[in-house]
Amino acid sequence: MLGLNSYYQWSIFICLYIGYIFYIFDRKSFAFVIPTIVRSDGLDPSSVGAILSAQAIAYGIGKFVSGILVDQYSPTILFSTALCLCGLTNIVFSISTATYFSFLWFLNGLFQGPGWPSCAILLRKWYSPAVFGTLWSTLSTSMNVPASLGPIACSLFITWSNGSWRPVMMFFGVTSVFVAVGSFFILKDRPEDVGLTLENLTGEKIDDGKVVKNKTPGKQSAWPRILSSPYTYVICVGFLVILLIKGVMCDWGSLYLIQQNLMGTSFLTSTFIGSLEFGGIIGSIASGYFSDVAVAKITFRSKGQPRHFVIFVLYPALLVSMFLLRTVVTDLPSQQTFVYILGFIIGFTLYGIISLVGVLALENSAVDIAGSSHAFCALLGNVGLTLAGLPFSVVMEYLSWNVALQLCEISALFSLVLFILAQRLTCRIGDLQKQD
Repeated sequence: MLGLNSYYQWSIFICLYIGYIFYIFDRKSFAFVIPTIVRSDGLDPSSVGAILSAQAIAYGIGKFVSGILVDQYSPTILFSTALCLCGLTNIVFSISTATYFSFLWFLNGLFQGPGWPSCAILLRKWYSPAVFGTLWSTLSTSMNVPASLGPIACSLFITWSNGSWRPVMMFFGVTSVFVAVGSFFILKDRPEDVGLTLENLTGEKIDDGKVVKNKTPGKQSAWPRILSSPYTYVICVGFLVILLIKGVMCDWGSLYLIQQNLMGTSFLTSTFIGSLEFGGIIGSIASGYFSDVAVAKITFRSKGQPRHFVIFVLYPALLVSMFLLRTVVTDLPSQQTFVYILGFIIGFTLYGIISLVGVLALENSAVDIAGSSHAFCALLGNVGLTLAGLPFSVVMEYLSWNVALQLCEISALFSLVLFILAQRLTCRIGDLQKQD
């Protein structure tokens, strides 16, 4: 099912999985302890939003630059070095005062940048295109494991440490440094580095001709090729909208359930986030697997994309579950089971869409600009994460939670319409025109 046929493929995939788990622990550690920091350090919602936005802005910059660099430099070095630096910023954050929180979380976001682009390039170089969607989606679940276990584990850790959030940040930082060192020695940039080829590993005839068959002898700039494709903007909007909703649900979900007179406690709301992330694990894997099935059955055509059909199922389910959470839930203790089911469905659909949009950005790009193309599209995703920070807090404070969540639902509907219209487009990015 996963297409892992050798020791190197297994060891590299496991290393990427564990390494990215700690990228996410570092990235989400502040979000895990927001309720505790608000109580102990007196931060208001605007301050929390500013810290989250600082990280999101930096993450967008770092991921964009890294997506370009990973086409030219070693993804192994980028992955391991950045993880080590993320760990170090967590360590410093744990011993700092509120004055430096935004600056340190900006650095954390910047160092987060190389993580996923490096994973994407290593996946494309080491594994069969026939299982790319399944592998991508399975690796994406490394985002959900810490996000699912983290809120509950941090709640228990904080209780054990007499209400202090600082040991949590310190633990994640120190562990990440050790994992980074291990990943440096385990990861390899390409099969040729160990005397193999992708065809040897998969037993398949690997043909990237569909991506680069029209390549001309002269080297052309990547950016005109990326920006001239209408499909680029469909993916960009998809990234922006879905990561906006992810940021809102994951970073503000607990506070929403507590502040909206829903009788939520820290443990109950942490369990909601846990159910959301658990749903994300299942949704990521399922979306990748079923989209691979769609590709195998429908195959690629001159217009449209087989993976879109999975998106057409996930988006409506996400919209319905968000609407029910906003309108039906009025008392968390008496509606726990219903709320946790909604959390699971939101996570399932949310992370399923995130995974598929990432696959579409990479898979539909010409192979020589795949990293740059994915980086550009993902940059808009980080605009969405930024909007989920301070801008969302402003809308929520000056209007209401209800209006802010309605805007998220409208944006999701707009993205779905664009994907429907894209079925009439040539869903390729950066292919060069054949010259006679």
